[in-house]
Amino acid sequence: MSRAAFALEARGLIAGHGRRTILQGIDLDLPHGGFTVIIGPNACGKSTLLRCLAGLHRPAGGEVRLEGEDMAGLTRKAVARRLGLLPQQMEIPDAITVEDMVGRGRFPHQSLLRQWSVEDEAAVSAAMQRTGTLPLARRRVAELSGGQRQKVAIAMALAQETPILLLDEPISFLDLSHQMEVLELCRKLATAGKTLVAVLHDLNLACRYASRLIVMSNGRIVDSGAPAQIVTEALIERVFDLPCAVLPDPLTRTPMVIPRPVA
Repeated sequence: MSRAAFALEARGLIAGHGRRTILQGIDLDLPHGGFTVIIGPNACGKSTLLRCLAGLHRPAGGEVRLEGEDMAGLTRKAVARRLGLLPQQMEIPDAITVEDMVGRGRFPHQSLLRQWSVEDEAAVSAAMQRTGTLPLARRRVAELSGGQRQKVAIAMALAQETPILLLDEPISFLDLSHQMEVLELCRKLATAGKTLVAVLHDLNLACRYASRLIVMSNGRIVDSGAPAQIVTEALIERVFDLPCAVLPDPLTRTPMVIPRPVA
């Protein structure tokens, strides 16, 4: 398979913060399509890896390639036309409406010679339709619940109309119902052909929804593959220091991790 066949690649990726090295030489291939979920214990490098893949964190060594091209040689706008990112936290002006916020996703497609267009209007409307946020269009984002805000943020990312979407902990701080809504939306987007990569903490939801897992520990990739193929009691205990049982989920037959009681 040629390198251009991958949506994203990392080769020898080394990155950190200040003098602290976090990523210890990551090699990674992400094919087009599917829903890849990165899991691992806290501070293992999951979000740092995602930010490197998005071009927002400059690596100390190695490279990231976006659809075969070295990301270091691409402008931010060129990257934003092909890759969208939903960060953990977003600064949202108090008075902004849902429609205006989603419209910000069209910025990569605009220039001095190309301002707001019919195509932009259609993209914003379609993004809100897919996320169920169209009825909220005139409301201020500050008035929304946490789950509604998260769906608006996803709508803004969808309005970019990029083939690749990265999501950093998209279900954190949401109740179970909204977590399921967001993950069902992610699965539908992947089924429709988008390439999704997300960082999640909930192992069982990751196993249920991901087509592929990337398991990290101490800045390295420990294993990767379909959940049913790689999630074992030995892997979970090794990575999370958690004695457990791994059983088939009674509804989906995907792996379900059950921690063992602490004696």
